[in-house]
Amino acid sequence: MSVDVNPYNKKVIYNRLDQYHLIFNNRIITNHINEILSPIQQFFHIHRMDSSFFDVFAKGMEWASMTNNFVHRLLRDRGDIMQWTQHSLCADEVYKQIEFKRYSNEFSLYRSIPKEASRARCFLESEATMHLVDWTRGNPYTFDIDDLSYLLSSKCMFARKFDSRVDKKIIDSLFKLDTGNDFIM
Repeated sequence: MSVDVNPYNKKVIYNRLDQYHLIFNNRIITNHINEILSPIQQFFHIHRMDSSFFDVFAKGMEWASMTNNFVHRLLRDRGDIMQWTQHSLCADEVYKQIEFKRYSNEFSLYRSIPKEASRARCFLESEATMHLVDWTRGNPYTFDIDDLSYLLSSKCMFARKFDSRVDKKIIDSLFKLDTGNDFIM
């Protein structure tokens, strides 16, 4: 699991939790409603979170490899987690990391992201979570057959993103490699 205890945009991300956000099935409506609600909440100093919560705030990728003990901690605290993540945006990128930081004396990280990391942050997060995601070439980048050697040389166990409409050959090659059959080059 990646835990960024000092994200460069901490206040913006923190507002996703601290302010009430109404979520609708339509993203456009959700964005418009929340664009109206945000300044109103700021004007009236409406905060969902206790000010001490900002001290334990952390963020990271929504994907994570976690120990059994940490999963049990999350399950034990799920009522509290549901309460402070309800009516928030992108809680999947913060709830695990915040819980980890709150109980950091009980758990350890495989690899942490240094505070001074900037542009390389996405690669460090990938290594920390064992997920290879390339945000520098796309949103995220869709791997193709030209990336096969790059993928195979990575230390990551998982990769995102593949699309058979973009390049089916990379998917077939990785599948055949995984199943022990000869793969296509």
